[in-house]
Amino acid sequence: MPEEEDTKAVIKSSREETIEACVIFLMLLPFYLLMLPAPGSLKIFGFFYLAGIVGYMLFLTPHRLNTKVARKSLLEVFIVLIWTLVTIWGILPTGKTAGVLGDVLLGFSIFYILFLSGPLNKDTHQDWGIGSPSAFLEYLKKGEHRNLARMGFLLVNLFVIAGCFFFPEGCNEILTGLLRRSIGIKLQTMIPQYLIILGFLTMANLFLICVVRYDNLVQVAKFIAIYFLVGSFLVFITGYVYIYLLNNGYVELIPQRGIIRIGTYIFWGTLQELLFLSYFNTRIRKGISSPLLSSLLTAVIFSIYHLTAYTLMFICFLVGILWALIFQTAPNLFALGVCHGISGGFGSFFQVHGMTIFKIKGSVGPFNM
Repeated sequence: MPEEEDTKAVIKSSREETIEACVIFLMLLPFYLLMLPAPGSLKIFGFFYLAGIVGYMLFLTPHRLNTKVARKSLLEVFIVLIWTLVTIWGILPTGKTAGVLGDVLLGFSIFYILFLSGPLNKDTHQDWGIGSPSAFLEYLKKGEHRNLARMGFLLVNLFVIAGCFFFPEGCNEILTGLLRRSIGIKLQTMIPQYLIILGFLTMANLFLICVVRYDNLVQVAKFIAIYFLVGSFLVFITGYVYIYLLNNGYVELIPQRGIIRIGTYIFWGTLQELLFLSYFNTRIRKGISSPLLSSLLTAVIFSIYHLTAYTLMFICFLVGILWALIFQTAPNLFALGVCHGISGGFGSFFQVHGMTIFKIKGSVGPFNM
């Protein structure tokens, strides 16, 4: 029967896809666990080893789509990846003049990714997991639940103003942290309150109108809820065994620090996911039919930009796979930005006492970028 043959073909293809992804995942583990932390020649060999695996995923996998659009999309991934890495590691560290050139090249790269790549590749807002400003404003005018939407929009703005009013120091720390992480500006003095309010209102409304995709928000929230439930359980069990049972330590809860750090990380995380999920994963998905393989490749790229924080790179690789799979199932940049922010700032809620704990290096790049 033709239908039975089609079903068998789909099952066979799915099985082959899963086997290929599992093999590649196992092949990547030695790079992160053995080669990357090692000194000297083994580390150098590791980068060639990784380049071979990435090259296979980009150009040789049987799940690579053989269309002009797909080939162009994957070629762009390769060019942008090499271009930016060479700029960061080959041009920026070589002197002041080269540093200026490197900044210009990175600025051009960011401009291309944000404003040119999407239209040139005919991407949609849905591809990038972002909302449509015109659709949002149209819903406020004529939507079925427009009165509720208007009230929600107003309440968010009032909540932001109240937060800036009653917690100015915390909001100042979030804003200065965002400026430091995103564009390298380090402010040592308190920002005037009216500028804090203006800054937070601008960011909040930018997210509400331009970033948040509302049509699949409930769907992606379910996946993220499962991610946090499982992750929290594993962290709790691991922390309890390691801190309390093995080392007789104890944990102090510091909620204010945790909220400030997560607040900073949500904005910063959204900017990162705009690059790695909205841009890179979209380009990869348009060139590779396998969701598992495209998630692996996205995760590898995500981790590589975190050189030379080797432990952080391995963590980014693992969570990058999960985030890419969630994004491919329900593309929503804002939801994954929140996921990234909470994951990155969660540890700031706690202070461990009574023992020495290992610290994960969080600074990356040649200048701790």
